Amino acid sequence: MLETRRRPRNTALRSLHAIRWYSRSGRRGSTCSASPWWLWSRRLPMAAERPWYERARKRACDAFNASVGTGDRGAMLRELCRLHGGYLDCVTSGAEIRPEDMDSLARFGLKRIAAAGGSAIIIDNVLDSLPIDGLIDVLRLDPTLRQIYPAASADALLLRHSPFDHYRTPTQKAAIRALATMPDASTLLATLPTGAGKSLLFQLVPALAQEPGACCVVIVPTVALALAHVGSLRMIAGLEASACVHGGQSAETRKTVYDSFARGEVPVLVLSPEVALS
Repeated sequence: MLETRRRPRNTALRSLHAIRWYSRSGRRGSTCSASPWWLWSRRLPMAAERPWYERARKRACDAFNASVGTGDRGAMLRELCRLHGGYLDCVTSGAEIRPEDMDSLARFGLKRIAAAGGSAIIIDNVLDSLPIDGLIDVLRLDPTLRQIYPAASADALLLRHSPFDHYRTPTQKAAIRALATMPDASTLLATLPTGAGKSLLFQLVPALAQEPGACCVVIVPTVALALAHVGSLRMIAGLEASACVHGGQSAETRKTVYDSFARGEVPVLVLSPEVALS
């Protein structure tokens, strides 16, 4: 049985029709007569229902605007498009999209289309041509809030050196305790999944250090992530002077940061891998 319903998003897309189908077994699916952005946006939460979702959009937008390299900007633009349900309005999204970003859309599986008042970017329909049944459903954004592990109770260490009243995971609590009690010149290897609280480890290092002016070096895989970490660190009391060094900075700027770090004025220094090895 086929059911056709008009689902206009704006004046430029009023001709789109979403077609729902029902198989004999009762399984329900969807397809779209034009671009697949509608499929990506079907289950997106409202901002009022999911405050974290709106914050994720803002963080992705800020990271994209601060990115310099083509690879970083393309990857963040795709993530930003995904967080907008596969349809990113270039006018209202707040993303500072440059002409060179538009030239590299195909490289990141994106496509530019006309929209009311300007243009929009959608996730391209290239996945539909792959011989993998259900791949588009797997890659669609799932807004369900997950908590894999239960939170762990706070201890005096956490309450004294952070604004949190509980640990995010028991593994985070174990890692923080190991960091606080490890002998000098020893190594700590902590493996935590995304969102389990790894950042708190290097945020607490300057506070746990016994010597004044102690510094911590953090190496992250992308420039966008480095900028995001520094933005978060500067909002924490005592870490306002944190800084990052990446390839997009001038030699003079990098030298200024390095000199401040050598004097013990930078509590946390965030580097990209290529800068750390240079």
